[in-house]
Amino acid sequence: MVPEFDGGLLSADECAKLIRFAEPLRKAELRDTDPVNVFLERDSAPWLFDRLAVKFANYAPTVEQSHIMPVRILRYVPGDRIDWHTDYKPGSPRKLTALVALNTGYRGGELQIMGGDGQPVELPTRRAGDAVFFYGWMPHRVLPVTDGERLALAAWATGPDYV
Repeated sequence: MVPEFDGGLLSADECAKLIRFAEPLRKAELRDTDPVNVFLERDSAPWLFDRLAVKFANYAPTVEQSHIMPVRILRYVPGDRIDWHTDYKPGSPRKLTALVALNTGYRGGELQIMGGDGQPVELPTRRAGDAVFFYGWMPHRVLPVTDGERLALAAWATGPDYV
């Protein structure tokens, strides 16, 4: 089970539309080294949720999925990062994860997923609209942003616990 890269899941116009939803983030107080985020509900962008549902189903057709949780738009500024973690834990509904780049023009902020050999694998989500789909139990992190502003979208497909 390997992550799946989708270059160009979203168009430049779609990324710009999502970034407009994130405008309140630019005014938000920053906390330590965690990115600030805003949630986006299905009724705000049904086209996005429909596209994600199809991609999640194609990526993991044997995984029972219930729905897609409200997505997060995350803003990272220099120093922001997310350390190693998983999105799925027993009792958590997050079975599948999608991370989508919404902009360019920043340095650092690389997405890494732990490979089967125990070594981090850097994923190529450097163009606006690029996406990576992976299982929620796969450890992943975002390295510190060193310059500029990184905007990304995080989405999760939910379902019952694995048996």
